[in-house]
Order: sequence, then structure tokens, then C-alpha cells
Amino acid sequence: MTDVRGQAPPAELRLLLRPAVGAARAARELVTEACARGELAPLAGAACTVVTELVNNAVVHARTPLELVIGLRADGLDIAVHDGSAQLPQPRQPVAPAAPGGRGMVMVAALATRWGADPRPGGKVVWATLDAAEPA
Repeated sequence: MTDVRGQAPPAELRLLLRPAVGAARAARELVTEACARGELAPLAGAACTVVTELVNNAVVHARTPLELVIGLRADGLDIAVHDGSAQLPQPRQPVAPAAPGGRGMVMVAALATRWGADPRPGGKVVWATLDAAEPA
């Protein structure tokens, strides 16, 4: 995987996930491990929220097996979720206060330095970058 700047990250962690309950928990465990390995503890909370939203969206909307890839950089993390659906996420704004959902990608946008979604053969990748220099 190359990051959004077209550079290979120094380290990658990968996890194949089924579209089932528990996928987001496993993703949080991996991103927490990545933050510990990279001495990026201040990013752990934001990274856990971002990875939870990306994985839950794939579980709920794509309903296909997915792959989580975490690129570990000296100055942050790149998080990517690959799934088998071609439908790109559409953040909803504004969301009514009583609405049961629709805030996931809005939260990702608020916490990530940048994020996006790119079509891929057989599906898409939804990604987010968190930089250590950015307050979460």
C-alpha cells in the first residue's frame, strides 16, 4: 500500500475481517497495537474512533469480507479499509439530533487529517490519515 502522498509507509499491519459483530473490536486492537509500536499513543483515541467507523460502515453497507491496512509512519498513521462494494461513502450533513446513525464519516472527517474513498477493481478502499502534529 502506498499512502496518500504516494510513499510506502515504513511498516504495515494487515488484518482480514469478516463482515460480522466483533470486526470493529479486532480493528481497534490492531490500531492500538500500531500506535504502541510507533510511539503514537496520543493518536490512539482518535485512531480507534476512525477505524471503528470505517470498519462498521464496511460491515453494515458493503457486507463483504474486508481488509484493514494500517500504515505506520514516523509522524502518524494511514488507515485503509478495502471492501467488495463499489458504493462510495456519502457523508450526511446535517444529521438530526434524534437520528440513530449517519454521523460516522462526519466523525472521521473531524478526527482525520484527511480522508477519502477510491474505487478499486472489485470494490473500494476508504482511507484516513492521522498526523501526530494534528490535534485530535
